[in-house]
Amino acid sequence: WNDHTTNPGRVLYIAGEGVSGLPARVKAWHAHNEYEPVENFWILPQTVEMVDPASMFRLSNTIREMGEFDLIIIDTVARALAGAEENSATEMGKFIGACGKLQSEHNASVLGIHHSGKDVTRGMRGSSSLLGAVNTSMSCKRVDDNQIKLTFEKQKDIELAEPISLDMVQVQVGDGVIGQSSIALELASVIAEEKQKFQLTTNERLTLKALRNAVYRVGKPPRSDRVQGMAMVVSLKDWREEAKNLMDTGKRSWLTSFSRSVSRLVEREVVGKHNDEHWVRE
Repeated sequence: WNDHTTNPGRVLYIAGEGVSGLPARVKAWHAHNEYEPVENFWILPQTVEMVDPASMFRLSNTIREMGEFDLIIIDTVARALAGAEENSATEMGKFIGACGKLQSEHNASVLGIHHSGKDVTRGMRGSSSLLGAVNTSMSCKRVDDNQIKLTFEKQKDIELAEPISLDMVQVQVGDGVIGQSSIALELASVIAEEKQKFQLTTNERLTLKALRNAVYRVGKPPRSDRVQGMAMVVSLKDWREEAKNLMDTGKRSWLTSFSRSVSRLVEREVVGKHNDEHWVRE
C-alpha cells in the first residue's frame, strides 16, 4: 500500500454510523483502484454496544460463525459506548477492556475511529485513558478542499512514522441514468499544507512572532522526545505574555484572536505542540 509492504487479511467493519454511504465508498475504492470485488472485507451495519456484556457475547459468536478476522474496525467509539460517559475513565475502561477481549479471543487487531474535541489541538475527546491504552494513534484531518492528512501521534516501541497526505478523488459509481459519486483516496503528489503554510493572517503572523520572541527570551530544552531537531520550547503562558505586547489593544478580543491563531498555527503545523510545550517548526 503506497510503497509499503502489507499482509492480506480479513476485515470486519462495524459501522455504527454513516451506513447509507458505505456501499458507494466501497464501489468507489474498487473502481478507482481497478480491483474486482474483494471477498475478505465485511460490513456489520449496526452499532455494537461494547460496554454491554450481552452485546459483546453476541458479537463474539457472530465473528466465530463468519470466520475469524485479522482486523476489526469500530466506527465510532462514541456509538460503541452507547451513551456511556466518555469523559469517565471507568466507562472508557470498560470499552478498552472489551477491545482487549476481542484481541485476545479472536487474535485480531482492533481499530477504533474516534472524534476529536472542539479544540482539535487537544486531540481525541473524552477520557485520556483511551490514548494511554492504544499502541498506535493517528489523527485524520482535512487540510484542503480535496486533501486529508494522517498524522501519527503515538506509536508504542518504535519511532513515529512520517505523516501521510492523501487526495480525495471524486469517483462516479452506480448504474443507469442517475449516477452517484463518492470518494476514493490516493497518495498526494502535492502537499496542500506546504502551499498554505505561508498564507498567514495578520493575527497569525503576530502570534508566530510572539512565539519566536518567547523562545528567544525564555525558551527551554524540551522534556518530550516529540520535539524534532534542536528546537527550544515555551509554555502557553509565556507565549501569551509575549503576544500581549504585540496584540493587546486594550480590548479583551485580542485573547480570542490569539487563541484562534494558536489553534490555526498548530493545525497547519507551522507550530509544534505537545502538552504545554510549544515550538516553531522549521
